[in-house]
Amino acid sequence: MIVYEPQIPWSLWWALTCGSLAAWVWYALIRDSGLGLVRRGVILTLMALAMSAPLYLLLNPTWVEPIVPPSGKPLITVLVDATQSMLVEDCDDKSRWGSAMDAALKLQQSAGATHDVIILRFGQVTERIDLGKEGKLPDGSNTNLASVLRHAISVGRPQGHAITLLSDGAHNVGSALSVAAAADNAKALDVPIYTSVFGGNVGATNLSISVRNPQLMTFPERSVAVNVQLSGRGYAGRLVTVGLYQQNSSEDRKSVAAKRVRIGKDGPTEVHFDLTPQDAGLYRYVASVDTLEGEATAADNLASVQVQVIDQPIRVLLLEGKPYWDTKFLASNLAADPSIELTSLIRIREDRLMRRTDYAKLGQSSGGSSSDSQDGDLAADAVWKVIDSGTSDWNDPEKLKQFRVVVLGRSTDSFLDEQSIERLRHWISYEGGALVCSRGKPTSQVQKRLRELLPVRWGEGDEQRARGQLTSVGRSAALVQQESAGSDPIAALPSLAIESQPKTAIGLPQVLVQSTMDDSGQSIPIVSHQPFGSGQSVVVEGAGMWRWAFLPPEKADAEKVYAGLWQGLMQWLISQAALLPGQTITLRSDRLSFVTGDDVTATILVSDMNRTSVPDCLIEGDSLELPRRRSPTPVPDQPGVFRLNYGDLPPGHYRGKLDTADPSESCETEFDVRDPWFERLEVDARPGLLRQISERSGGKVVLPDQVATISKDFLDYLQTSRPEKSRRTPLWDRSWVLITILGGWTVCWIMRRQSGLV
Repeated sequence: MIVYEPQIPWSLWWALTCGSLAAWVWYALIRDSGLGLVRRGVILTLMALAMSAPLYLLLNPTWVEPIVPPSGKPLITVLVDATQSMLVEDCDDKSRWGSAMDAALKLQQSAGATHDVIILRFGQVTERIDLGKEGKLPDGSNTNLASVLRHAISVGRPQGHAITLLSDGAHNVGSALSVAAAADNAKALDVPIYTSVFGGNVGATNLSISVRNPQLMTFPERSVAVNVQLSGRGYAGRLVTVGLYQQNSSEDRKSVAAKRVRIGKDGPTEVHFDLTPQDAGLYRYVASVDTLEGEATAADNLASVQVQVIDQPIRVLLLEGKPYWDTKFLASNLAADPSIELTSLIRIREDRLMRRTDYAKLGQSSGGSSSDSQDGDLAADAVWKVIDSGTSDWNDPEKLKQFRVVVLGRSTDSFLDEQSIERLRHWISYEGGALVCSRGKPTSQVQKRLRELLPVRWGEGDEQRARGQLTSVGRSAALVQQESAGSDPIAALPSLAIESQPKTAIGLPQVLVQSTMDDSGQSIPIVSHQPFGSGQSVVVEGAGMWRWAFLPPEKADAEKVYAGLWQGLMQWLISQAALLPGQTITLRSDRLSFVTGDDVTATILVSDMNRTSVPDCLIEGDSLELPRRRSPTPVPDQPGVFRLNYGDLPPGHYRGKLDTADPSESCETEFDVRDPWFERLEVDARPGLLRQISERSGGKVVLPDQVATISKDFLDYLQTSRPEKSRRTPLWDRSWVLITILGGWTVCWIMRRQSGLV
């Protein structure tokens, strides 16, 4: 079939046609050179054809050929949710699973003549099922709608492909954004998703316990806080017992402390325990709460916490441009901490530094609060020396590697030239160091390369005063010792003078201490933290913090908060580091608690970046007859990092350790594998999420008793989204057309020349 799609307006085409016809008639009537009638007729005919061919091509004649669609039937993939939440019986005295299987059977029967139907169940694995045979019950430990949709969409079918999702919509792996992205991908691939919701709001009652910071670090005879959160749904006001136990093995559990707690009505209830380990080593504790009648699951009534006790000091380097009272007071407090070995560099001349080293006194008493410590008390453990600035610990990269924390005091511009900043960036990124700006803005003008390290950006503004308060991150970090759960010892302390309008940078920074909200709802970051490479940085805002250690007599008990804050900050920074003081290799499980079906993974970190191999890892547990051996794999482009994958393990408690006879490389980790409990707790249906999937993919939501109509709906969809296709070929694209036109013009010109008309 030929259709015409003119390249120019019809009015112009008719004008050209009439003009050409008039010129041809004029030529035929006026031009006479004595030619014979036949020869004259041939020439006029050739001229008419030569003029008509371009006019005809301006009409753009196009040859249209229908494309035969591929043979076969369109495909409907039915996805039936086989996770444990589908076992809830709230669908007319039937379980959600049973109702979904009935709906899948009806759809298969109604669509069998016009569609190919594949029925898949997604639970622990995604597999095809035969409705004619009795299958297993739902066993999935979590609902990952995004993953199963991506898998189903990848199956292409030229005749058309639709997905039917039969689920309660209780997605609990990742955010709903990933599900929306999968629906958008289905829309782009012309795969509509029809959804049907099974179940409703059940309102399950449950009691759960969690630990704010499950991996802690401390020193021998140093108290460490374990902050536990108790959440109860449907048990507000009930009294329960929260216990803390030291777990030596699956059968050896020793009670450490227990508290009676009333479950709160609004939000989680906090429970606070203090531990004081005596010796170095890795300790495992378990926090537990009573199991109450009617709980959806008791699997979340336990929470593990690991406490790593080390007997190696924290080496801290303090830089000071010139002597100041507040920095001297900070140095005295740090030096009084028996776990800190402090080296202070104070510039006394452009090329001279005063170097003081206060050696750690691990195993000795700290002698009370820092405000009681006098310089004379520390003199016996301090070494003073005047050194050349070019040979200082700060300017020597090898000496700088010996320190774990660098503290910047006041007037540090002379320490932070371009070369020093690059050395500092390398030390933080690759050596895992921690930078602490103890006086806010470290220099009068913060260079770009230094600014990238810090969690705060400073603007212009007047000095203001602000009182501090712990954030949720600060509570989890246990920066200061709390007298009771939920208390904030910082809130009642004197205000601080803050300059330069600090604001947290965009990205990874987190605030540990902030000012109380003003009338506009704004707060000022006082202690901010940011990871950078394998290290981290902290900015402490506010002048006059030393006044926290000199309070009126009625608040004398709060004087220890100042020393406790810096002690807790140093301890928390070290606990966040990849390697603890004195370690050259460490083994860490990626989580303390895994669920069955997950791959249990761990990471090995070494201080030697050139190392290419580490010892094998042995894993032991009560659920294993024999230890399992795994070989670590180096991570490409990450020197000093090795990965371990233990695979799927049965429920139980496990201990992993490196198989080596070298005591310096002896390290271990512990973790639990538990039965999945998410699906037994999060059982409320989410119709809104399934509606979003249908709308974004081009499908629709259908009621459970109308699932059989999806086959008809899909045919209607194909008629509108896939009209009859055809192949269109313009006549001008045919090579023979061009050759014919050029040939006609050439013959006409030759005949006219031979006849004396040219």
